[in-house]
Amino acid sequence: MLIPEISLLYCGILSLMYVGLTMNVGRWRGKEKRSLGHDNDPGSPLFRAVRAHGNFMEYVPFLCLLMVLDEMTGRSIAGVHVIGASLVIGRGLNAYGLLSSAKLNKFRLTGALITILLLLALGAILI
Repeated sequence: MLIPEISLLYCGILSLMYVGLTMNVGRWRGKEKRSLGHDNDPGSPLFRAVRAHGNFMEYVPFLCLLMVLDEMTGRSIAGVHVIGASLVIGRGLNAYGLLSSAKLNKFRLTGALITILLLLALGAILI
């Protein structure tokens, strides 16, 4: 049985990123003294922290699954690293863009584009 060691490395890195986003939500909840929800103001740091956390979770688990499956088909080591590194960079840029500004910015756009391209590429490859 092929163990997808490279994918597991990137899944581990992404899990640490998720922990950071989770802790950031907790930090802002503490500062704003809110145990649940947010004020629906896209400009508030808590709103942006919740969205960065949620947005990460909306894409990363499925992309990790696709990456693992792709590696298990025998993709080259370099190919798996390109996919994994792209996922880490794309999700990092997107989170940074969401956390830094309520306005659409180049970091969010680039991160979103990388994510969509990875979904398209991995979907096509696995078909």
